[in-house]
Amino acid sequence: MAQSSWKCHCSVPYCSNNKQSHPYLSFHDFPSDDQLRARWVTAIRRDEGATFKILRGSTYVCSLHFNNDDIYCTPKGFRRIKRGAVPSKFYKYISSVDCKHNVKSFTPIHSDTYT
Repeated sequence: MAQSSWKCHCSVPYCSNNKQSHPYLSFHDFPSDDQLRARWVTAIRRDEGATFKILRGSTYVCSLHFNNDDIYCTPKGFRRIKRGAVPSKFYKYISSVDCKHNVKSFTPIHSDTYT
């Protein structure tokens, strides 16, 4: 389910999106189904452990990591992801990073080609 809390932060590595800076994005809880949750964890290249725990209501993936076809709007205007959708859009650096570690540019790539 998409969240509207101002404290939402995306859990995808190198993604700094949060609801306060990007209120137009939707943020989605990890699925409760164990198999689908495992696919999400694999897709975002994270491992549950001491540094990353999936907690319902506080661990999210932002809408930028889903295909447009995976997202729909409810009649009340809420953005939701389709059942079974898995995050698949990630970003890889393609040019230099300035001295303050700000990315100058990056290119979207599909998760199957992410290395």
